[in-house]
Amino acid sequence: MKALDTGHNRAVCLHSRETVLILWQILPMKTIYAAACCLVLLLFARCATIAHGPLQKFVVTAEPKVAAVYIDGRSYGHTPTVVRLSRRKSHTLVLKLDGYQPYELLLKRKIDGWVFGNLMVGGIPGIAIDLLTGSIFRLTPKDIYPTLQASRGFVGNESIAVIVTMQPDRQWQKIGQLPGTGR
Repeated sequence: MKALDTGHNRAVCLHSRETVLILWQILPMKTIYAAACCLVLLLFARCATIAHGPLQKFVVTAEPKVAAVYIDGRSYGHTPTVVRLSRRKSHTLVLKLDGYQPYELLLKRKIDGWVFGNLMVGGIPGIAIDLLTGSIFRLTPKDIYPTLQASRGFVGNESIAVIVTMQPDRQWQKIGQLPGTGR
């Protein structure tokens, strides 16, 4: 590396084969500080987009396992599963499993704390970028681990569901008995 002095303007040059590349022209300190401030603003002007992006990851599981997962009416397989959802809007999560009551949860969109970094450093451009990508929001609750409640027996459309338990409530009325149990 070699410094060239051409009078008022000095430049740092890098010799690479037969070409000369000017890396940086030395300027007055005020200009360097202004450029550094602009660079910092550009680097931090999308705090939420840089920090976590427009999608939020959820681990969805339930007890018992293998419940069907539906988000906004679309199937996402069975629990346990990992889904990535857009932060731009709230979502409705539904877990379904035969013999259990459906579990429904609203994943609410809320303002993320990174917006305050944009207010302090990034200003309007940073907030605008985070708004456009949806990164300005977070979805709550973060953890999804419900225990599905067993359905009560019901009759409908020519079908009957029966729940068998080993610990009956004393207030229940006995309506049948398994053969050979003597109970």
